[in-house]
Amino acid sequence: MALETLVQRLLTEPVPEDLWALQPLLLAADTPGAQPAHEVAQQFYCYLVNVRSKLTSKQYSLLGAALAATSIGIIAVRDLLDSATDDRAHLLQNALSGGLAGATEGFATLQHVRAWETEFGSVHEEALWRLYNLLWRLSVEGRGDQTPETRHSLIEQLLAPARAAELDGMARMAYLIRLFQIVLLLRLHPVLVIRREAKVAESDNT
Repeated sequence: MALETLVQRLLTEPVPEDLWALQPLLLAADTPGAQPAHEVAQQFYCYLVNVRSKLTSKQYSLLGAALAATSIGIIAVRDLLDSATDDRAHLLQNALSGGLAGATEGFATLQHVRAWETEFGSVHEEALWRLYNLLWRLSVEGRGDQTPETRHSLIEQLLAPARAAELDGMARMAYLIRLFQIVLLLRLHPVLVIRREAKVAESDNT
């Protein structure tokens, strides 16, 4: 399956199988951005596998439907490729504004997950820890001039909805998955750009 197709599917209704299919494409890619993207894909995969293992098939289908209904957008990959800038801070801001606008309200309609156990909660706490690290590194690359205090404050604001005690369990999962989608999209940006440029060059030579 083409990388662009996989990415678009992962931005609409992500499943572990598509992240698994993404793995060989990233490992085989001889580009500097492939390794960081593979790291995000690995952590995203582990989170989705854990989530799916703890939900009923009906609950997981409901989660997928909610993600698809509030997806980042069917033209997200094209928009990212058409962006003239490689400024990570700019890309992050645009992706977040498009991907999380109204997301909390949309996810709030999800049915409550009764089995909100300590074990289940630890899965999300681990995901929050990993996302904090991933967002910090993206921020450092995009805005190296920021103070650690400012960087911490901005990331805390972004993660706050997923840490709020009043947020329903299913909505929390959806919000964390949306964050993983956006971080993956940003990490895939250089890989997608290089692949597109290679295709254009190949087309020009034929």
